[in-house]
Amino acid sequence: MENKKNNWRRRLAELLGAPPEDTGELVERIGALRRQSGLFSERAMSMIEGVLRMGEWQVRDVMIPKNDIVGVGVGDDYRAAVGKVCEWQHSRYPVFASGGEQVLGMLLAKDLLKYAFAPESFSMRKVMREPAFAPLTERLDKLLEDFRASRSHLIVAVDEYGLPAGIVTIEDALEKIVGEIEDEFDDEEDRAAIKTADGGTVINGAMSVEEFNAEMGAHLPADGADTMAGWLAAEVGRIPPSGARHSAGGFVFEVVSANDRRIRKMKASPLPAGEKD
Repeated sequence: MENKKNNWRRRLAELLGAPPEDTGELVERIGALRRQSGLFSERAMSMIEGVLRMGEWQVRDVMIPKNDIVGVGVGDDYRAAVGKVCEWQHSRYPVFASGGEQVLGMLLAKDLLKYAFAPESFSMRKVMREPAFAPLTERLDKLLEDFRASRSHLIVAVDEYGLPAGIVTIEDALEKIVGEIEDEFDDEEDRAAIKTADGGTVINGAMSVEEFNAEMGAHLPADGADTMAGWLAAEVGRIPPSGARHSAGGFVFEVVSANDRRIRKMKASPLPAGEKD
């Protein structure tokens, strides 16, 4: 094992020679070494590139924009808070001031449990936690330090005026570096179809096309893509951003959450009567 490590270091030093001018050149040189030597996989190369480029990415590159944030209001009672959690099934929600222009705190879904038998004693101001903030221009490597220092999994991105511009989760930040991260709940989420008050259905992007057809009585072609995220991306011709809408197969699909790698969640609503795809 030690010989292999020394060989790797020696060959890397031989390849790099003069110091690279920028990160792009360094990535190219290491990529060339991978292709020549086969010492590490393409997946490992992708992670190496992500680590090297951390200093180039900013909070704005990984955040969920404000218009796509699912939050709660500081004046919401227990019933309203539980309703929002049941509808969206996130673990954390920013708490907005009455005008919706400021984030006052962070609500953790688990903190609602203690009020299940005494909902009248619930107060959003009492239960919400201190929020963490980061400027839009902060570099990704510094953002990871903020996550560790604040012991928070969600940070509010603020613009130059200190107003919320979006939110960023630790998972989104890490996925920018290492690629998609699956957790222990992903399989359950893939099967979940959450009905919304307006008649729509929020689904996970990883739900299969066949399952969507069975669940919704739809007839989307299942031979071109395995998942609904893949199907929608093929329909649009790219990975659509959060908030994008597309009509097909008798439904209006709205992207609820997405990054530059995948569609996380989308909302499917029956096409209004009289409208065509």
